[in-house]
Amino acid sequence: VTVIQAELTAIAAGRAPAERILDVQSHLRYARILGLETPDDIAELIASTLAVGGELARLDEYLAALAATTPADVARAAGRYLLENRRFVVTLQPGAALPPVAAAATGGAQ
Repeated sequence: VTVIQAELTAIAAGRAPAERILDVQSHLRYARILGLETPDDIAELIASTLAVGGELARLDEYLAALAATTPADVARAAGRYLLENRRFVVTLQPGAALPPVAAAATGGAQ
């Protein structure tokens, strides 16, 4: 967790290489498009776009906003949202019993 937070802090300070940000933008854009191999894939993309944005034009707007994102935008967002004091760490343990409130909410299932 410490190593991850150090990297997020570096990004927030503007120390993320611009080339890396461009690589991530490209991946986000083209992985979505190249992942459309079947009619089900296309239907899922359309359905998720409509569910979130209400109309299909939102997909174009998302891709345009993604392309317009700058390293400074990434640093600003990281500095606002990816702070250590906003982090939650969850530890999962196999076979651990649920707390009484969680057990009641799940009908006692563990």
